[in-house]
Amino acid sequence: MTQNKIIGIFGALLAALYGISTINAAGAGATFLSGTKIFPAMVIILTAVLSLVIFLQDYLGKVEGKKLEIDKKVAVTIGKCTVIFIVYTLVFEHLGYILSTIVLLMGLLSILNKGKLKQNLIISVAFSAIAYFIFSKLLAISLPPGIINF
Repeated sequence: MTQNKIIGIFGALLAALYGISTINAAGAGATFLSGTKIFPAMVIILTAVLSLVIFLQDYLGKVEGKKLEIDKKVAVTIGKCTVIFIVYTLVFEHLGYILSTIVLLMGLLSILNKGKLKQNLIISVAFSAIAYFIFSKLLAISLPPGIINF
């Protein structure tokens, strides 16, 4: 199987999963294209269409896709990052936005920016604090406080 076909299939599955979770989201607008569902709907539709285009171009022979070659080091890195994101989603509500995001970024940066603990810590804390300020104070979007109550 070629890279383009795999990307097309993966993109379609991602759009479907994102679509299902968006439709089932608690507290979202009553209809699919209301309020909080407009942007996710656009992302879902665009992802599905582009995935289909990539798949069909390869399938119909319009673009010659390369055979999929898996680099073991890259696959391990992707696996580690995936585990970190899964842990993030599990602890997000309990630890709150700031702590869980610091843990997420420290985990990812320890993989992608090895050996720079001080720099990774500064980036993780600064990003989390700035993003929290923007979302909670400027945009008035509620984020889970977790064990730290601001």
